[in-house]
Amino acid sequence: MRDFFKIPLFLCYPFIMERILEELKHRKYLKGIKIEFESEVVSDCELNYLSSLLKNLDIDLTVKLGGATSLLDVKKARDLNAKAIVAPMVESSYTVKKFLSTVKTIYGNVFPDLYLNIETTNAFTYLYEIFEVSQNIKGMVLGRSDLTSSLGMDKSTVNCQKIEEYASMLQGFCHTNGKSLIIGGNVDLMSLPFFKRLIFLSGFETRKVIFDSSLVKNSNDFEENLILAFKFELEWIKNKEYITKDDEIRLQSLNQKIEVLDYYKNLA
Repeated sequence: MRDFFKIPLFLCYPFIMERILEELKHRKYLKGIKIEFESEVVSDCELNYLSSLLKNLDIDLTVKLGGATSLLDVKKARDLNAKAIVAPMVESSYTVKKFLSTVKTIYGNVFPDLYLNIETTNAFTYLYEIFEVSQNIKGMVLGRSDLTSSLGMDKSTVNCQKIEEYASMLQGFCHTNGKSLIIGGNVDLMSLPFFKRLIFLSGFETRKVIFDSSLVKNSNDFEENLILAFKFELEWIKNKEYITKDDEIRLQSLNQKIEVLDYYKNLA
C-alpha cells in the first residue's frame, strides 16, 4: 500500500494516460473507458480525475456497479457523468427488476445506457426470463472469465468452443431482442478469431477499455489497439493510491500480454 500522505503519481504526471487515450480515440475504434466498483479499490480522487479527463477528451465513461442494487454506486455513476452502467452477476429476472428500480431511484425516468453482466451458467438457465423484463436494458455483457469459473474451467480457456457456444446463444437472444452484445474476459490476441465468428457482436472490452466490434476486421489494428489499452491500464494501476494483490497479478499479466502482442506485431 502506498504511503497514506503521498500524493498519487497520476495527479502529478497524468500525461501518459492522457496521451494513450488521445491515441486510442484518434484510431476511431474506442467506445469508452470502464471503471469497476465490483473488483477494484479506487478512491474518490481517482474517480474524479478520470471523469474529468474523459470529459475533456469527449470519451464516454462506463461504470460497473459493485452490486446490481447498490444505490451508492448508482449515485456515484451519476455524479461521474457515466454514459453507461453495468449491473454485475445478473442471474434472474428479479435481479433485473431490482436493478432498474435502483437506477430509477437515482435517475428518475431518464436512464443512462444500462447493461447486464451475464457471467454464470445460472444466468443462461434463466436467460429467457431475463430478456423478458429487459425492455429498458440496452445490452448484455458476457463475462467470459467468470463464466469459465462457473463451469469449473480455468480462465485461460475463455476462447474455447464451449465458451463460444454460450456466446453464440447470448448473441442469438440479443439479436432477436434488439440488444447490443459486448464480450469481455481475459481478452488477448487469441480472442480475435473468437470475436470474428460472432456476426452480431457490438463490441468487446478489456478490463478498462471498450472497443467497437469493427476493430476485429483488421488484425494489425486489433494488435495495436490492444497494446494501447493494456498500456493505459498499466499506467492506471501503477499510479493508484492503493494497489491490491489482484492489481499486482494484473500488472504481471498485462506485461506478458504486451510482450506477446509486440512480438507478433514485429513479425508482421
